[in-house]
Amino acid sequence: MLAVLSLIYQKPVFGLNGWSLVDAGLFAVVAWRIHKMSRAWSIVGLLLYLLEVGERLVSGVGGAVGVLTIVFILGFVGAIRGTFAFHRYRKVEGQLESGVTG
Repeated sequence: MLAVLSLIYQKPVFGLNGWSLVDAGLFAVVAWRIHKMSRAWSIVGLLLYLLEVGERLVSGVGGAVGVLTIVFILGFVGAIRGTFAFHRYRKVEGQLESGVTG
């Protein structure tokens, strides 16, 4: 909403500009693909977020690394672990159904 307001007013609102809509769209795609259990997109999500945190650190924006940043990083790490575990579980389940043991 703030990104939309920044487009309407043609100036940043609370430090957000129109590019924040692109950012939100990217993270919406990442969330959708993680929901579909995509291993690659879970990694892309973490890397994209780490890139943004790094950019905030370099630009000197205050509070770049706080508790919420750590919570989001742990959330993305959990998504990576979950998607990889899901595919590993599905592979084992398929082997059990076909009678292959290993």
